[in-house]
Amino acid sequence: MIRELVIAAVLVIGASDAFAQSATDEYATGQRLYAAHDYLGAAKHFEAAYRLDPDPAYLFNIAQAYRLGDDCAHAAEWYQRFLDRAQDPPNAAEVRSQLEQQRACAKQKALLAPKQPPPPPAQPAAGTRDTKRTLAYVAGGVGVAALAVAGVFTWDGNYLVDARDQRCNPEHTCPDPVFEDYERRGKRANVIAATSYAVGGAAIAGGVALYLLSRSRLAIVPTHEGVSAMALLRF
Repeated sequence: MIRELVIAAVLVIGASDAFAQSATDEYATGQRLYAAHDYLGAAKHFEAAYRLDPDPAYLFNIAQAYRLGDDCAHAAEWYQRFLDRAQDPPNAAEVRSQLEQQRACAKQKALLAPKQPPPPPAQPAAGTRDTKRTLAYVAGGVGVAALAVAGVFTWDGNYLVDARDQRCNPEHTCPDPVFEDYERRGKRANVIAATSYAVGGAAIAGGVALYLLSRSRLAIVPTHEGVSAMALLRF
């Protein structure tokens, strides 16, 4: 039992030494980069040292490196962390002054940063355009066929009216069933013709709209009031 405890203690001590040595190595690398004026590189190694050994002293070094590297936002963040973690540091007044300066610097940079241009208008995929064009052709074909059917039944309705008038008139009477048959067939032809005209017109209009959509793209244009959408057609 005592032997096992001794082995465990040795392992813990060894791990602690490796842990501390690793943080020391990171800090030493950061110091070399700091001396070479690679402040942002130094900051990254100081951060690595802090992750391995959370000593608040590293926080000040990180903030200083970011400040000299002209990264105001990160410098302010790490100065604040240092004040939050350190217990009454002797340079607290200096750190607070630097914190305010870096916050002001970060705000100024945010105001002066160039605004991102609006994203380019989305281009419809080639497959989408081809599908719309195919549907436009199909709709146009349906519309033409429906108008042809409408024409046939219009002619049939007119023919039935003429036939009825020739066969059933004051000079030539016809049985009631014959007259009623002409009436029924004429009304049926007129209903089919009117329906076919409506379907054909709607199909052709839809086909034209789909064809125009397949040849256009939608552009979003900034204006003083906001944005507006503009359809650009290709012919």
